[in-house]
Amino acid sequence: MGNELLTAFLALGLITILPGPDVAVVTHAALTQGQTGARRAAAGITLGLTIWGVATVGGLAALLAESAAAYSAVKLIGAGYLIFLGVRTLIQLRGDVHQAIAHATPAPRGRGPFRRGLLTDLLNPKIAVFYVAVLPGLAPDALALSAGLALLVAMHVVITISWLTFYGTFVVRAGDAFRRPEIRRRMEALTGAVMVGLGIQIALTGRNG
Repeated sequence: MGNELLTAFLALGLITILPGPDVAVVTHAALTQGQTGARRAAAGITLGLTIWGVATVGGLAALLAESAAAYSAVKLIGAGYLIFLGVRTLIQLRGDVHQAIAHATPAPRGRGPFRRGLLTDLLNPKIAVFYVAVLPGLAPDALALSAGLALLVAMHVVITISWLTFYGTFVVRAGDAFRRPEIRRRMEALTGAVMVGLGIQIALTGRNG
């Protein structure tokens, strides 16, 4: 079982570090609200994964994966949400540029980053499809399927929170560069554009895309 778990760990780790909506959300939170914002975004993302994981073990995610209408509805809502976040980021760059320059690390504002992280993952049905399609093949043979799935979900959650916390800390601590007004504006503009692009990509691709 050790070799199976190592294989699963490597596979889930590689998937986790790939750039995507989660990284974009944490980047935005780190640039605008510092370490606390990045951690809250990572916590929201992790909770979203956990909810999908519980749904997978309980069989609900499999139902979503089999229902084209339900999948499309959640996919379009999630894509729209990412596009909304990206457009709002770009608009705020124009309206709040002087305030952003004046405050190198703004104080955290409530639960915004946590909520954005949570909704970004909850509204991404590809997580459900990934869990249903991939995790059973990685589950250790020595365990019952439900136990194996639960173990892999827990592993994915730990990998995700660890990676995103590390990444957010890196963005914040690279601070002197990222806090320079021009670089910060470019980073936030890139983050906003990436969110819009990912939203469009999600909207246009199928469940296997």
